[in-house]
Amino acid sequence: MARADTEDITRTQPFTRHTLVLDVPRGAARIVFGCRLRGGGAITASSFTLEVVRKRVPETTRSWHGGWQPTAGAPDEYEMKPLDATGAGTIRARRPSPSGFGSIFRSVPSEPYRRRRVRFAAEMELAGVVGSAGLWMRIDGAGGKRLADDSTEIAAGVGRERHRVVLDVPDGAVSIMTGYTLRGGGALTARHVELSVVGRDVDTTNHPDSGWQYAGSAIHAYDMRLLDADGRGTIRARWPSPPGFATFTRRIDAAPYRGRRVRFRGRVGADSVTGYAALWVRADDARGEVIAFDSLQKHAPIVGSQPATERQVVLEVPEAATRVLFGYLLNGGGGIEAADLAFEIVDQL
Repeated sequence: MARADTEDITRTQPFTRHTLVLDVPRGAARIVFGCRLRGGGAITASSFTLEVVRKRVPETTRSWHGGWQPTAGAPDEYEMKPLDATGAGTIRARRPSPSGFGSIFRSVPSEPYRRRRVRFAAEMELAGVVGSAGLWMRIDGAGGKRLADDSTEIAAGVGRERHRVVLDVPDGAVSIMTGYTLRGGGALTARHVELSVVGRDVDTTNHPDSGWQYAGSAIHAYDMRLLDADGRGTIRARWPSPPGFATFTRRIDAAPYRGRRVRFRGRVGADSVTGYAALWVRADDARGEVIAFDSLQKHAPIVGSQPATERQVVLEVPEAATRVLFGYLLNGGGGIEAADLAFEIVDQL
């Protein structure tokens, strides 16, 4: 959804004409409009018209600035407010465990960014999040075809941190969508939101066609390099005591693994790790809540300097799982390298 607007009509009202005005982005593939009823009562609607108007007719989304828009999978369950014209804003769940999501986003033409590397970054702060939150960027081509995308997942309990997504904009790009999303309960505040061109010395946060992504509570504090499409990579702290962790992660559909025991394994070597490094695997339900999790941090955290050694973590995937995530992380100083990674079903250990 590139642009959206709604008008709330409540209680009892006489037959009245209501109007929404919206600018249609150049990359738009379709326009959807209508009316709906949520809750008790009844409505009658007639004489719908969709027409082109002059630019002097103001958009009805005037409370949102700079092209930023709110959208939600369950609109009644989230309160979304802009803080300024740069995209800063807040998303707050109206109840403890909403079923949908709330997102604040913007779509811009890709012409100034084609064949360049761009970074979408924001300072994110979570409060009481039950579920997940993250920053995302998506690049579309003609007809809305998705050409590239990436997102971060921010762990609950993380303090105010700056997060980023970096992608290459291909020649055939038409639009770039950026935003931040809250799934589940709690609140998210984003500040200092920025889309900028960066040099080739800044690594992209996705690896094309690999499924592996950069994530963590403080990825800006680590030098992360994905070395191949199989997930082999290195993570090294940029200073002795970074404030959080960084991880390479992959997420997959849980359907083939429900009710099964799975193992994530690989060879991990450590260089002067002052905190810990670990392999990890987890399962989430449809609301984005973690319903099963295990990590080597609990059993055999990787610390200090160690040669590359085969390690593994095993998890029973619940029937309610909708996705499985796994990866390797570094929390603290030093560096690690992981290779020969495999995710598999195991009948017995």
